[in-house]
This record gives sequence, structure tokens and C-alpha cells, in this order.
Amino acid sequence: MSHSPRSHAEAVSSSTEASSAAPPEKGLSTWERERIRSRAFAMWRDDGFPKTRRREHWGLAQLQMLKGYPAG
Repeated sequence: MSHSPRSHAEAVSSSTEASSAAPPEKGLSTWERERIRSRAFAMWRDDGFPKTRRREHWGLAQLQMLKGYPAG
């Protein structure tokens, strides 16, 4: 089964938005959301494409983006 960056990013975004917390995208620009998606995908890829760590990857990517780490 192949995994694409877009499918994971969409799943991360959808999964996070479904949680009781405010969506991570609220108040972020399109550029910031894309940086978060790119970083979350890189972490997911580096972890071997796990199915259960979407929220963790998204949250870490968001934190890293806000602190100024590189996107990919």
C-alpha cells in the first residue's frame, strides 16, 4: 500500500479537527498550515508510516513550526 503526503496530511487534519480541542488550523495562514503538513508528513515517514500517531505528529509539527524549525 502506498502512502502519499496529501492523504496523510488530510487524515491528520481531519482527525485533529474531529477532536474536542480547537482545530490547529484556526488562525493560521495557508503557508503555516502547509509547513505543518509538510513537517507532520516527514515525521510520519521517518516513523515508518504508523497508523496511530497522527495527532502526535500534527501537534509536534505545529509546535516546531511555531518555534521556527524547518518544515521538512
